[in-house]
Amino acid sequence: MKKRFFFLFLFISPCLVSSFVIAQNSSHLYKIVYVKGKPLRLGKKVIQDGQQIQDNEKIMFTTIEDVVLLLNASYEKIRLYPYSYNQLKKLIRVADFINGRFLLNTNKTSITNVRGGSIPSQYQSLSDTLRLHLVKDLKITSDTDLQKLKLFNQYMEVQIGVIKIAGEFLLIFPGKPGIFTLHYEKERGQSEGLTEIEFLDAKELNAELKYVANLSGSPDSVSTHQLRYIRKLYPNVPENQAFKIISSNR
Repeated sequence: MKKRFFFLFLFISPCLVSSFVIAQNSSHLYKIVYVKGKPLRLGKKVIQDGQQIQDNEKIMFTTIEDVVLLLNASYEKIRLYPYSYNQLKKLIRVADFINGRFLLNTNKTSITNVRGGSIPSQYQSLSDTLRLHLVKDLKITSDTDLQKLKLFNQYMEVQIGVIKIAGEFLLIFPGKPGIFTLHYEKERGQSEGLTEIEFLDAKELNAELKYVANLSGSPDSVSTHQLRYIRKLYPNVPENQAFKIISSNR
């Protein structure tokens, strides 16, 4: 009996190993729903909307403004973009963006239902201007010196002339989408991060909502699915902005 079990184990174990290897090497298929700039696939083929791509494939960024959005039927999203100028003209695996290797803040934990996603910024906006209360939102005094506040983009470059104080509020208008961090300078050369702000690109979100609409089935359920999508991936977008962009997609 022991011999039979031993030989049976020898027969099954290679299958188990083989299955494990296949699982480790398996890829996930995504649809390209939005492209900005001139990113390339292997073989220097131009990436285009509507194409399909697997997460074990490689792409190449040609400009610092390149963006590629990927989605699948489970609404798992991957946003590909160059984290630094050093990543230009180099082949990078799509999967490398899934494990958080190129996230701005690698200390953030990934959202389980969004491959390649990170914890949403504390403030997300589709508007070109964000108004924050100095005391209630930022926890700083209402007489704070504007010179002590600095806004950095995702490349840690200071944004000049994009913030101002109006009474008890701080107005932020970076002029372009992106992830920004607001810092307060306590002492010379030492600053404290107050909050992270994400100004969303309406063109990107429109492309995502269009993809969601195509998967929704019944036309009557499109708005419901789109709102659910926004609440899942962009939970800090103001409700009025969410309804406005959904209405514009009808």
